[in-house]
Amino acid sequence: MGSNATLTMGGITRVALAFTVMVCVCFCVRAQAESSEVSQSGVAEISCRLESLGSTTGRDAKTSVVCDYRHEPTFIPGQLALEVAGTKVKLLRENIKRYPAEGQKTALLAIFDVSDPRRGETTKLVYPKIVEALVGQRPAHLVFGVATFAQSLDTVFPLQPITPAAKLDGITFSATGAATELNRATLAALKKLSSEKADRRVLLVVSDGKAEDTAYKLADVVAEAKKFRIPIATVGISERPSETPSLQSLRLLADQSGGAFFDFSGKEVPADFRSRLLSPIEVGGRLSFDGSDFFGKRSISVILTSAEKKAITAKTEFNFPDTRGWQAKIKDFAIIYWWIFVSAVAVLAGVIWGAVRYRRTRRERSLQNRLVAEFRALDGNETRYEVRKSAVTIGRAMQNDIVITNQSVSGRHAELHRTREGGFRLSDLGSTNGTLVNETRITAVDLKDGDLVQLAEIRLQFKLFD
Repeated sequence: MGSNATLTMGGITRVALAFTVMVCVCFCVRAQAESSEVSQSGVAEISCRLESLGSTTGRDAKTSVVCDYRHEPTFIPGQLALEVAGTKVKLLRENIKRYPAEGQKTALLAIFDVSDPRRGETTKLVYPKIVEALVGQRPAHLVFGVATFAQSLDTVFPLQPITPAAKLDGITFSATGAATELNRATLAALKKLSSEKADRRVLLVVSDGKAEDTAYKLADVVAEAKKFRIPIATVGISERPSETPSLQSLRLLADQSGGAFFDFSGKEVPADFRSRLLSPIEVGGRLSFDGSDFFGKRSISVILTSAEKKAITAKTEFNFPDTRGWQAKIKDFAIIYWWIFVSAVAVLAGVIWGAVRYRRTRRERSLQNRLVAEFRALDGNETRYEVRKSAVTIGRAMQNDIVITNQSVSGRHAELHRTREGGFRLSDLGSTNGTLVNETRITAVDLKDGDLVQLAEIRLQFKLFD
């Protein structure tokens, strides 16, 4: 019954769904078009938190989102951009700080090899110079500790902030003459340093590179360093040129764990040793911004771009507090999900239009095969000409719906069609002998039940059934 109608409704539904897909694709294309034309290179990381500004609480509380970020040491950023859920956020210059910002700490644990008594000059003269180069200026952000190792790791100066009151003069070194368990001592130092709360952590190993603990391997140390995300910097000091090859293990340890290697075999410690040691570690910085325009879980991205147009992105998910009133919530909902509303209206309109077409088609089909009217000939035989369609032609030609074989009737004499209101209208098609309704010549007229129709010499009576 309704195959065409069914196809019509299905077609409308497909059109509405296609419109929805088109809207989504437009959003994706727009987002892709707005992306920066720089190549992505390198790795970066970021962590964010919410900080209160002032003592006000509740909806009127002022807060700031603070994000600490870091990047690869080899990457030198020239520009910094911030995006929240793909929306660019303007940053004030005073809200961007290089590391270390206020409150940020770097934990440095230095462990010294004291296993060989033949290295007495090194332990007594060079080791103190290394300590002095690291903490001589009392850097406020540094948490510093010293340990020595031979067969075990022994704490000399516990990890603590380097304040003017810190007693560093009492740190002394002496060789014990025991075997060197370099790898095991380094593993123990990594575990100790991993428990220290700090923004950056680095382990410094000072040794001649000779490891006599065969049960522990360099690969074990590197794996542990990567697990705790602690780079290992190494200082190699060989007593004679023939021992220089032993320093290769220290160089390899630094390379594979992300630290730096220094060769102090000349027994001289450069004045800029601390900056050279920490510069690969103390990269990145801190930024803060007003997050009141955002709510719920959103992505925060810091895009760093170098002068060579290379970019790295640090990205994290952050749950913004929702401080909006109900009016703002309605407005934001409409802005974010307007395309769903438009798509729903389109689908609804398509369904309604399809239903109307289906109903109309069904009605037309029901009328096609039903006797709705007829013409009765007033010739004594009462010949009946049935009307089962919404439009019929009347004439002498065989192509007509109602054929009247009388020479006075034209080939295509008249047409009867159903009106929008449900009635019938009779129109003369330019016949030779004309058409009369109730003895009045007509061009077109609405018929009523019982009207007398005359086509040339043929007299008919119109009968309406519905």
